[in-house]
Amino acid sequence: MLLLGGFFILGRLVSIIENASSPAGRAYVSGFFLTLLVQTFVHVGMNLGLLPITGVPFPLVSAGGSSLLATFIGLAIAFGARKRLK
Repeated sequence: MLLLGGFFILGRLVSIIENASSPAGRAYVSGFFLTLLVQTFVHVGMNLGLLPITGVPFPLVSAGGSSLLATFIGLAIAFGARKRLK
């Protein structure tokens, strides 16, 4: 269920990227999407034993205030850009 929720958020970010009218908004959301995607795949790889264990937090789940705050701020900016599209 946790991965499903994460991929739902990533899917929403892809739809924002596809519908972005400004190049700056598209670039920001693309970079944020790639950051969340890499964090998710690295964390899943660590749990499966395919990748070495690192300090990469799982987005919106891992304990750590700065990572959680940065992810929420990034999502707020990305979804704020979606509001401006309409």
